[in-house]
Amino acid sequence: MLGQNYDLALIRCLLDLIEKERERNHLQDVQFQAVVQRIDAIERREQGQEERLEFLEAEIPYLRHRVDRSIELEYLENPYSLDGDARCNW
Repeated sequence: MLGQNYDLALIRCLLDLIEKERERNHLQDVQFQAVVQRIDAIERREQGQEERLEFLEAEIPYLRHRVDRSIELEYLENPYSLDGDARCNW
C-alpha cells in the first residue's frame, strides 16, 4: 500500500512538472511570436525606407534638370526687350 501511494505521489509530481514545463513552453512560444512579429514589422519598415530611398535617388537627377532648366529659362533674353534684359526682369 505504501508503495502504491509513493508511486502515485511520484506520478503526480511528474505530471505537475510536465504541466509546468508546458506552461513555460507556451509562454516562450508567445514571447517568440511577439519577437518574430516585431522583426517582421522592422523588416517591412526597412523595406519601405529602401523603396523611398531608391525613388528619391531616381528623382534627384530629374529635379536637378528641372531646376537647371528653370534657371536657364529665367535668364534667357526677352525677345521683346529693346536692351536685352532677361525674361525675369519685366
